[in-house]
Amino acid sequence: MTSDVSFAAMDLVTALFVLVVCLLVYYEVKLRYGYLYRSVEKMFKGPQYLPFVGNALTFVGCDELTIHPTVQKLCAMYGRFTRIWLGHSVSIVISKPEDVEVLLSSTREITKSDDYAHLFEWIGTGLLTSTGTKWKTRRKIITPTFHFKILQDFLPIFDSKGQILLEKLSTKVGKGPFDVYNYIKLYTLDTIGETALGVNINVQRETESKYLAAIRDMSAVLSMKPFRPWLSNDFVFALTPYAKKYREALKILHETTEEIIKMRRKSLSNIKSSFKDDVTDSEVGQKKRLAFLDLLILSEGMSDLDIREEVDTFMFEGHDTVTSGISFTLYALAHNQKIQENAYREQSEIFGDSDREMTVTDLQDMKYLEMVLKESQRLYPSVPIFGRLILDDLKLADGYFLPKGCQCYVNVRKLHKDPSIWPNPEEFNPENFLPEASRNRNPYAYVPFSAGPRNCIGQRYAMMEMKSCLSKILRKFKLLPSKNKKDDAQITGQLVLFSANGINIEIENRK
Repeated sequence: MTSDVSFAAMDLVTALFVLVVCLLVYYEVKLRYGYLYRSVEKMFKGPQYLPFVGNALTFVGCDELTIHPTVQKLCAMYGRFTRIWLGHSVSIVISKPEDVEVLLSSTREITKSDDYAHLFEWIGTGLLTSTGTKWKTRRKIITPTFHFKILQDFLPIFDSKGQILLEKLSTKVGKGPFDVYNYIKLYTLDTIGETALGVNINVQRETESKYLAAIRDMSAVLSMKPFRPWLSNDFVFALTPYAKKYREALKILHETTEEIIKMRRKSLSNIKSSFKDDVTDSEVGQKKRLAFLDLLILSEGMSDLDIREEVDTFMFEGHDTVTSGISFTLYALAHNQKIQENAYREQSEIFGDSDREMTVTDLQDMKYLEMVLKESQRLYPSVPIFGRLILDDLKLADGYFLPKGCQCYVNVRKLHKDPSIWPNPEEFNPENFLPEASRNRNPYAYVPFSAGPRNCIGQRYAMMEMKSCLSKILRKFKLLPSKNKKDDAQITGQLVLFSANGINIEIENRK
């Protein structure tokens, strides 16, 4: 009897195994002869792939530091388009401005690519990841919080946090090469903590911040998941060493934001006026500076969960991207002394020997520094690649089209180095952004903040913060390249662009 039961159990297992295999084969055959497959294979070239897994094995040996360079190498092997299969999902990577314009200017194709789903547990479906009616509603609510008048109230925060940064950098004067990226990261997180949350998280002075460590761990895990399709399965992911790090980081990030929202909501409970009004403190009669979080609380129609989604989104998008932008600009200036001196001369003309607080007029007068920043974002775009899920066939030039159901990615790094658009594309040259040089250039040839209806809502904030920080550093220090060849930046990316071996420079006092 026992033997019969055992054989019956074995037969059942065998039958289930055969059924699963048959279903997989059926799905594979259906895919390979389906519309998406036929369309993609007919038009786009890419590396050889295997059934079921596609090109996933190409990335198996990669870690979070080598995935991005691997993608860039694949794109360099093919021309206008690069096709990559990951499991049964196909991605088409584009890098020509005429194709980028069709994608980004579309009011229909605004759905983010599937890999953004990995962010859902952390930042939910806020402005970055939502689509359709929810995205339009959120965009309408949040846009006024980035009004110029509100942003200019953040200048004193940029200044005070910048002073702490200068103190920290002063300890590195004349002491050889060091990784400036870590200092800038603490500055931007400190700054965005006060502008976005309205609290002094003080990470420049308290560098063992759990919140900072949680963001670092979360970014490392999220950069891996899109290139390992099996990690999209929650059960499989739970069995990996990434899961514990991910859960611990997520808990810290959410608990921190939720606690701050409760605290800020309580402190604002007596404020009845809309954020559009001039809000004053009833006790001291002074104008009250409102943080991004305060403005969301005072707006109508947003729950605590809605607010948490947007605050987490802003914290995620607003500190890593700005850190990358400032750090690579410092690196470029250290390696281009003539350009650095031109930028310093402009600062001297604006401020003289004064250490006064910066004004909006000062920022507007920094024409050359703005060109420097734009050129840095051309060579080192903070977000080096981003994507859309194509909902309907999207017609491109020359008879090509992006078929419904594929993922389309804009390779910003490749776009920004197209030799048919940029003379000497590897050279750091701010004159690329002189008015006469930009006049006839396709506006979609330069998209550091994306473009079209889903462009970055915080780009004005980012430029103001980057200008403020670079101005203070340039007036205080002379930037020098490291003398060690091993310190040359090894460009890679997780969710944003960074250097695998740090951004290593030397500094000297100017005065």
